[in-house]
Amino acid sequence: MLMLRVRDDWRSVLVVALALAIPVFQFSGILRHPLIWSAGVVTAYLTLVINHNHQHVATFHRATMNRIFEWSMTLASGLPGTLMVPLHNRNHHQAHNGPDDFMRTSLMARYPAVLRLALYPFAAAISYAPRKAELLGYLRRSEPRIWWRLHIERVVLIGTVIALLSWKPFESFLFVILPWALAQYWGINANYIQHAGCNPANPMGHTRDYTGGFLNWLTFNGGYHLEHHSRPGLHWSRLPQAHRDMLSQIDPALLEPHFLRTVARIACGRMKRLESHP
Repeated sequence: MLMLRVRDDWRSVLVVALALAIPVFQFSGILRHPLIWSAGVVTAYLTLVINHNHQHVATFHRATMNRIFEWSMTLASGLPGTLMVPLHNRNHHQAHNGPDDFMRTSLMARYPAVLRLALYPFAAAISYAPRKAELLGYLRRSEPRIWWRLHIERVVLIGTVIALLSWKPFESFLFVILPWALAQYWGINANYIQHAGCNPANPMGHTRDYTGGFLNWLTFNGGYHLEHHSRPGLHWSRLPQAHRDMLSQIDPALLEPHFLRTVARIACGRMKRLESHP
């Protein structure tokens, strides 16, 4: 089906198509409504989730189709698709929220609990900034194909933004740039919600699982985060089975069935800390 490696990714393609179409409809004035605008933010965020999955397990068999899909996700989310490789694959999946992870949640330890969730995306960006040149330099020397993919996506993105702002600056900001920014903000915060208070030294305890059915349907099984860290090359559609296989090894304290309730506890500093676990 459309040369997909896994049939279930038809939904990934559909969501990215919607994330591209919604700002076009709003920008052009064909269809404007607060609910449509909100849907644009949600689909931009889901595009970040899909890109994360894609950078672990390519969506298509053919490399050309994967590059086109990455360019589409770049324009649907406002973030170069291949940037996930140095930010996530080469960093987070090696350090697992430990001291060498520049997106580690412990960056927020000195802040009051109520500010940690709100400020974490900015702290993570500041932590990444001094290492950006080093990581990109490594890619250029060791993985030049990825480096070129990233820079082509940056050119496509920057060129598109300049063209839109030159044409209709207000519409560009309201219907394109602002939804991108909100999606990226929440995308970074998802890392905090998954890892905050967990033990980075414990291979079976450095993240929590969100097991709610609707959440995992919506986010392509993004709640099964411990299983993903354990087997990052496993396609997202296989994560529920991996969860069932690993369930006896997972501390029940890491299993969260109620996402919004857990987010509220984290935001209020009422989340049980798990760093002491072996």
